[in-house]
Amino acid sequence: MDFSTELLVSVNFGFSLLVFLASFLGIVSSPLPADEADICGAYERLRDGMYNDQPLAVVQLLYSDALQQVDAASLPYGRDNLWHSRIEYMIARAYQRWGHADMAIYHYECGMVFAEQAIASGLGAEGCRMKSEHLGQLCVLKNLGFLLANAHKVREHARRALDLDPDNVSCQIILAAEKIYSPRMFGGDALEGIELMQQALRMGTSDKDDLFNIYSGIGLAYSKLHDYEAASIWFGKALQIYPNNCYAKEQYRSNNNRNQAPTTLVPRTP
Repeated sequence: MDFSTELLVSVNFGFSLLVFLASFLGIVSSPLPADEADICGAYERLRDGMYNDQPLAVVQLLYSDALQQVDAASLPYGRDNLWHSRIEYMIARAYQRWGHADMAIYHYECGMVFAEQAIASGLGAEGCRMKSEHLGQLCVLKNLGFLLANAHKVREHARRALDLDPDNVSCQIILAAEKIYSPRMFGGDALEGIELMQQALRMGTSDKDDLFNIYSGIGLAYSKLHDYEAASIWFGKALQIYPNNCYAKEQYRSNNNRNQAPTTLVPRTP
């Protein structure tokens, strides 16, 4: 047994032990038969735990519970893979947040495989969206060569998803985030990013993660434009959704404490 296999066995054993303890203590639900509404509820608990920066051990419990709900539901092949891709993305984000890059990469790569299988099963829009999400984070974590070879694919997958589903707000956010988070030498443009995020907001969404990503993205764009007052307003809106998110809290404090005059006049629409 090589090191990577030993690592996965240890991780799976650890998850099993955590789930047993959690079920015993009543922290998460026991593996009962579930329909897609149950899966959605478990996934949202995982998502909210990750965005609210709950301890990694807690997010691992929520991850295991979400997987159990999917396995109990006996979904069609495509939807089963789509839910697995979404769940892998959230646990990967948690590992990334807590500095476990190798585990984050492993789960993003697993999620990519699930997304490709969802696409092959006919779920092109959401499958492409998830492929874009996973690949985008892998571009952050892997080396420069991987970034240069794959950064354009993140945009391509998101655009393909939007072509298939023009109302897909998450894909619009991906395209906007590329403009906001990328350096100018790689096509970044904070003003354009704000407009794209505003378009996503006008498209309409009630998903907490979409709203958080829109608000925090606009906040960062204004910060890059040195409009710290506007930045703090938007990060404050993000914190209304996930009040324990450490990134948003730090950005809110940092921008709120800056008293420089903005160097660029840009429209504000809280």
